[in-house]
Amino acid sequence: MFRPMRRKDKLMADEEVSDLLRNQSYGLLSVMGDGGYPYGVPLNYVYWEDSIIFHSALAGHKIDALVSHPKVSFTVVGNQQVLPGALSTRYESVVVFGEAKILEGEKKRRALLALGEYFAPEFKDIVRRAVAKELNITQMIQIEIHHMTGKKAVD
Repeated sequence: MFRPMRRKDKLMADEEVSDLLRNQSYGLLSVMGDGGYPYGVPLNYVYWEDSIIFHSALAGHKIDALVSHPKVSFTVVGNQQVLPGALSTRYESVVVFGEAKILEGEKKRRALLALGEYFAPEFKDIVRRAVAKELNITQMIQIEIHHMTGKKAVD
């Protein structure tokens, strides 16, 4: 179902892929948007329980797209550097394919708490109060990963 990577010499090991997802916090969510147009949304995320989680408003273009077409892709770019003299670049990236699910109940609360604590680990008390206050007006989405591939060029 998923195409093999053409440039096998640039394939990242599974551990490197997981490390990149764990150590970054910003990616591009791609969904099927209105009228069949792709819709890419940059957002902050956390790699949590072998999945991608992020927050959202309760309604909007992104939520409508996820409800209509839950299959998504998510791209994260790590270190990148243009090498003008070599007409090349150094980079590392991961593309995730999966299914987005809107979380509810205790799992939603735990995911929102994990997101807050990832971005503000030194403010856990403030995060817990914010989660209690914002839980009912925040959507939490989890991408269940079906396939992911990492690619890097270091020369």
